Amino acid sequence: MSPRPRSSFEVDGVHYHFISRRQFDLMKAAGDLLESAEAHGNCYGTPREPVMIEKRLENARREIARWRQYDYVVVNDDLQQAYARVSAIIAAERVRCPRVAEGVEAFVANLLGG
Repeated sequence: MSPRPRSSFEVDGVHYHFISRRQFDLMKAAGDLLESAEAHGNCYGTPREPVMIEKRLENARREIARWRQYDYVVVNDDLQQAYARVSAIIAAERVRCPRVAEGVEAFVANLLGG
């Protein structure tokens, strides 16, 4: 991104994101730029947010590629169906033997007369 004037052949959002100098300075002061430099009297910077989004997308791609390694798979192509499936997973996880063993042991011992 740059606060410099756009040349006649440049397209905003394609060649650079053109912003005001005030906005550039505010972003720089707030730490919203990963890097910034001045060249030939013009300022340039790389905004932090799109880079972070790219990192999240890259991580998501890696996680999706390993889908067979997960205990559960929920595809969120239908919100109500995905919600129902996640709710069912949570309900099932709450009654897994290791989670309830402590409370059930005394109950079973009492039930069996021990």
